[in-house]
Amino acid sequence: MNTLSVLALMTTVSLGISLICWFLLGVPLRHAMVLICDDQRKEVKEISGLFWQRLYLCLILFTPMLCVLLFAPNFERSLADNLLYALRWAVFGGLTLLLILAYLVRKQVREIKSLSTGTLQKDNQS
Repeated sequence: MNTLSVLALMTTVSLGISLICWFLLGVPLRHAMVLICDDQRKEVKEISGLFWQRLYLCLILFTPMLCVLLFAPNFERSLADNLLYALRWAVFGGLTLLLILAYLVRKQVREIKSLSTGTLQKDNQS
């Protein structure tokens, strides 16, 4: 099996899974970023929103690819076997990615809620 064709197959499969994840999460993630990056200063809000969006986009692109390229390539097997392993590890990477994103967003929302309730409690005590 040609090494270049196996690597091209692995990359294509992982990018396909990444694109599916992005199409599923792109809009909801943007809405979450608006909530998380809420700041009175417009510049800070825009810059932090762009930073977190691009960070999450990189996670979405590279987590499945990392899983595929680390665990799937076996250059002695046929292209069909490599496709099966690439799909398996790309889906595993996609699910791992979803868990990571859910954890990060949930952590940020909890922190925002705790800050806002802490601010409300301080205002009520004054």
